[in-house]
Formats: sequence, C-alpha cells, structure tokens
Amino acid sequence: RDQPRSRGLGDVYKRQADISGTWTNSGLLHVGESGTGSLIVRDGGIVFNTDGVLGYQSGSSGTADIAGTWDNSGELKVGVVGNGSLTVQAGGTVSSFSVQLGGDDNVSATADIAGTWNIGADLRMGDHGGNGSLLTVQAGGILSSGNADIGGVMTTSVNTDNPDTVNIAGTWNTCLLYTSDAADEEDSV
Repeated sequence: RDQPRSRGLGDVYKRQADISGTWTNSGLLHVGESGTGSLIVRDGGIVFNTDGVLGYQSGSSGTADIAGTWDNSGELKVGVVGNGSLTVQAGGTVSSFSVQLGGDDNVSATADIAGTWNIGADLRMGDHGGNGSLLTVQAGGILSSGNADIGGVMTTSVNTDNPDTVNIAGTWNTCLLYTSDAADEEDSV
C-alpha cells in the first residue's frame, strides 16, 4: 500500500499494523498517535516510511516489534512525547537517518536490540532531561550510529532520579560517544 501520509496507528482509525509483506508509506508513520498503537513487522516483512514516531502525543503509547525490516529514511523518535518501545528481534533490521530515544518527563522510552539497528547520523538519548531512557543491545545484537549523545540536555530540566542507561552485551559501533551534558546528571553505559 502506498499512502501520501499515514494517519497514525493508535488514533481512532487503526490500532495495529501487522505486516508480513511490503508496506511503502511515502510519508510519516506515527505509532501511538493519540492512543495506543503497535507496529509488528514479521520475518520477511518490510516497511518503508520517512520519519517514524513511537508515542506521538502526550498520553499516547507506541510499540514496534520488528522481525523483518523497518526503514525510516528520516528520523525515528521513540518515547519523546508519548511512551515508546522498540524491539528488534534476532534477524530483524531497523534503519533510520537519526534517532531520539526519550524526551519529556514522565515518558517511558526503551529500545531492546537483538537484531540490527543502523543509524546513519546521531543517536540522542534523554535530550530533554526526561524519565530515563533504556537502551539494551543483546548478545548477538548490533547497533551502529554516527555519534551518540547519552543524557544530552536541551532544556534546564534534568532528572537525576532516573538516568539514561545503556546495556551492551552485543556490538555497538559509533564514531563519538558523549555522556551527560549536565554536571549533576548521571548516566550509565
């Protein structure tokens, strides 16, 4: 199916997309736009879109479970305004130009990687001093990013009770790694 712009999964129109074939979306893909939404890409399934968002609006929740391929040609936001969770199964692949993981206060943002996650440019975690993002790369999982900024704060709001956490049992290839822009913020890598 080719659509000029997705209306979003988790709005009043559709709550779940379960893809085993190819879905070419020439626009944005919001999972959990104003409610609860989920994207499931089965082994052999392929989804193409520009920017992707898991948890688009405040109070929303978006999850993606990827065993096939999810290709975001732009930015992928996970749990920035609403809650977001990304799972990349062994054999699954997610690609995006850049990633923001975590954001506003009281928002949950997690990524669990057992497959491959390719980020062409920057991976940013905790850009807005949010609720503590969690990134896990399982044994056998591969994460590749241009640069990584863990705990970078774009506002004066810093949550020292819930630091951003990265757990690596697999492989993480990155050019530069920055941790915590604020002196009183702790991050765990």
